Amino acid sequence: MKWLKAETKGRQLGVDREKNVINGVILAEEGPFRSEGRGEFDKKAIREIVSLGRAEPQGLKSRFTHPDLSSDGLGKFLGRVKDIRRDNVDGVDVA
Repeated sequence: MKWLKAETKGRQLGVDREKNVINGVILAEEGPFRSEGRGEFDKKAIREIVSLGRAEPQGLKSRFTHPDLSSDGLGKFLGRVKDIRRDNVDGVDVA
């Protein structure tokens, strides 16, 4: 499968240190996971992720990794993901 690089148009990308914000984070991409055999996201799954994310007024919690029993500290809270949207490969919000 050929991977596409999505470019955004009119949206800010990168780190805004004054506001402590990272803009343009990809939460999920349509298609098979890069770890073979682990599954994939389809259009329905992406729409559901966006819907659930938009339903959280404070945003979704973001962590370094998934929390587990090892408690290595990497599962610690980073911040919140906000302004969740679904873009097509042209970088256009398709809601």
